[in-house]
Amino acid sequence: LCEGGSSISLTGIPGGGTFVGPGITGTVFDPSTLGTGSQTITYTFIDNFGCSGSSTQSTQINSLPAVSILGLDPTYCTTSLGDVLVGSPVGGTFVGSGIVGSTFDPSIAVIGLNSITYSYTDANGCSNSTTASTQVSPVPSISISSQNGATSLCSGSDIMLTATPGFVSYSWFDSNGSLGTNQSILVSQSGIIQVVGLTSFGCQSDTGTITITVSVPPSVDLGNDTSIC
Repeated sequence: LCEGGSSISLTGIPGGGTFVGPGITGTVFDPSTLGTGSQTITYTFIDNFGCSGSSTQSTQINSLPAVSILGLDPTYCTTSLGDVLVGSPVGGTFVGSGIVGSTFDPSIAVIGLNSITYSYTDANGCSNSTTASTQVSPVPSISISSQNGATSLCSGSDIMLTATPGFVSYSWFDSNGSLGTNQSILVSQSGIIQVVGLTSFGCQSDTGTITITVSVPPSVDLGNDTSIC
C-alpha cells in the first residue's frame, strides 16, 4: 500500500467477526490516516459455542516518491527556443500545454500561464506528481511614427522618429548598421529605417519599419545680372 492511499474494505472468514488495528473503522482499513511502515490488523471471530479464533496480518505502507521538475524557465516568448525538462526521479511523464515528450515548446503553448505536471510511479506502485508554472508572452508589436507624420525631408534637415512606448530597450538600424537605442531618434538620411523593442519579460518585438525620402533642393538660376535704365 502507499501513503495516503484509498480506503480498503476488508472481509473476514467466517463473516461476522471484528477487525482491530490502526486505521480500522468497522470493516474498512484507511491507510491515509496512518504514517509509513508496517501495520498489523487482527480479525477475531466468536462462534455460537463461545469459541474464538483470530488471524493477524501485516501490511506495509510505503512512502510516496519525492518528485521535482528542473529546466523550466519562469517566462518565455512564443518565439523562444524550447527547453528539455528533467523530472526527478527519471522515468516519469510530463503533461501540459506546450509539452512534447520531455520538451517544453513555447511556440505551441497557450498564451499566458501554463502548468506543467510531472508524474512518477516507483517500484512499489506508489505514484506522486508535482506541478510547475511558466508564463508565455506573445510577440509584441512595434511601430514607428514620424514628426508631424512626415516621411520626406529636404537635404540638410532631419526628422524625429519615435517607436511605440512600453519597451525597456530599443534597437534602431538601417542597411548601414545601428542608428541608436533610445525610443526616439533623429535621422537625416533616406532609406528604410527599422526598430525592434525588448520587453521586461525579455521578449523581442516584431520589426517596425518606415521609409524616409530625402529630396535635393532644386537648382535655381536667374541668369546673368542685367541693368535697366
